[in-house]
Amino acid sequence: MARTSEKAANVYGWLERARFEMLLKGGQRRYDLLDYLIREELEGRGENLKAYAIALDVLVRSENFDPATDSIVRVEVARLRDALELHYARSTD
Repeated sequence: MARTSEKAANVYGWLERARFEMLLKGGQRRYDLLDYLIREELEGRGENLKAYAIALDVLVRSENFDPATDSIVRVEVARLRDALELHYARSTD
């Protein structure tokens, strides 16, 4: 259990550095999305992550949000993925 909490502390530390280093350069929404995804996974709720929940909890969509007709979650996750890939490409140079 201590190993898991140490790992979580390391991840949360990285997340805070990401905020202050402006690594994502996509504004608050991209950071909020990353924060939400990481916290849900580390708190054991990763398997429950769905577009609908992300839309309501992070992207401030209404309860009538339909992921089949609104691609905002897919678009924002793709942007986040691209930002992270760019960050890691720069950090390995």
